Amino acid sequence: MKRTLFACAIALLMTTAAHAQTATVTGSFDSNEFAVIEFTTGVVSGPTFLDFDTFGSTNPDDGSTADTELLLFQGQGADATFLFSDDDGASSLFSSITLGAGAGAGVHDGDLFSGEDGDLAPGDYTLVVGEFSTADPPGGAGATFQDFVDNGDFGNQPVDFVLRVYTNDRDFAIKQVPEPTSALLLAGGLVGLVVRRRR
Repeated sequence: MKRTLFACAIALLMTTAAHAQTATVTGSFDSNEFAVIEFTTGVVSGPTFLDFDTFGSTNPDDGSTADTELLLFQGQGADATFLFSDDDGASSLFSSITLGAGAGAGVHDGDLFSGEDGDLAPGDYTLVVGEFSTADPPGGAGATFQDFVDNGDFGNQPVDFVLRVYTNDRDFAIKQVPEPTSALLLAGGLVGLVVRRRR
């Protein structure tokens, strides 16, 4: 499997919620491709929150709303294990994962993030941004990232994605791979980024 690093942008903002850090990651992938974001976090359990959504993602072919899907894996690399995914929000084609206490800082589909996806242990994680037909890995929870790649069932539409991140976890960092040459300093932690696509 050949993976290629490609250009994307990250914007770091401070929200009005207490100690909430907001990152916005943008990029593009073609049909039958996906984006991979690796991150590290401390414990995510009330009052700590960590929320992701794809609000604002579009199909570059016609500018319509992109039908995204988010998949979360514990660990990084080929052996990372699948935890769960989110396809559509309550009233749109955008996706959201909301962990810990629920931020109340971001709004997805008109609802405040609620922490409905549970808690996370401290550690390394992989978040995959795909298009709707991106399938859960064979075997569901516990399957590896490599199983997901080998399954090869990716969306059939290109996506210009927007991934918004809300957190008050000071240990949170999106890591750049293979080396953190352009990391940014935020709240005492290095924040970088990797988005990879499959060809």
